[in-house]
Amino acid sequence: MSQSTNEHDEEKLWRNFRDGDEKAFSLIYTRFFPVLYQYSYHIVREENIVKDCIQNLFVELWRSRSNLADTDSVKYYLLKAIRRKVYRAIQKESVYVEFMEGRDEKDVFFFLRN
Repeated sequence: MSQSTNEHDEEKLWRNFRDGDEKAFSLIYTRFFPVLYQYSYHIVREENIVKDCIQNLFVELWRSRSNLADTDSVKYYLLKAIRRKVYRAIQKESVYVEFMEGRDEKDVFFFLRN
């Protein structure tokens, strides 16, 4: 299959997904999950963060599908999106760790309840 045929198929798949085609969405997830996982795991070697970020990305994509722009490369679009999501997750985790330092369980329990 030629490069232009692959690009055309990818563009059509993206358009179908944006139009609400659940099979196209599922195919995008299946096709790109391994690449997104490997790329994200290279950034943060924490499996739970990686999986959560990928899941959140696809939930957000589905919810905002009608507002998404066309793309020449679904793979590049997803890699860019997951990179932002992983970096945000790392920042949130860092803030939580900084907050937890110097506190005992009683203080944290009180803070979380209020």
